[in-house]
Amino acid sequence: MARRIQHHKFEVNSTIHFEPATAADAAGLLLYKDEKHQYFLAIHGTDSQMRVSLQKISENGTEEIERKPLPSGNYKIDLKVTSDGTNFNFYCSTDGEKWETIAENISAQYLSTANSFGFTGTTVGMYATNRL
Repeated sequence: MARRIQHHKFEVNSTIHFEPATAADAAGLLLYKDEKHQYFLAIHGTDSQMRVSLQKISENGTEEIERKPLPSGNYKIDLKVTSDGTNFNFYCSTDGEKWETIAENISAQYLSTANSFGFTGTTVGMYATNRL
């Protein structure tokens, strides 16, 4: 489920109830331009090592930009992405009130049509996988 990003400045957030069964399970918010241009704000790990990370997916594979540990046993996490027009900012919250910064000032240019070509635009939505 995704929505095309129609404005340069936006905010999107979602509450994720997620209990990974294996270390390869992940769920979160995906900013998707095409198969080789994506940012994935993901919750993953196992109960004893849950974490949230920001991953950049490119033609060279997946690069983890930042990661932060999460309290074990907490399966309800809020994720948020904001854009100021030229940069994306990524946050999480474990209590629904206080937002913790995962990564800030991540270039939006990477997902632009000028950089990745095409004409469909970038979408943002919920995403889950078991192939991290």
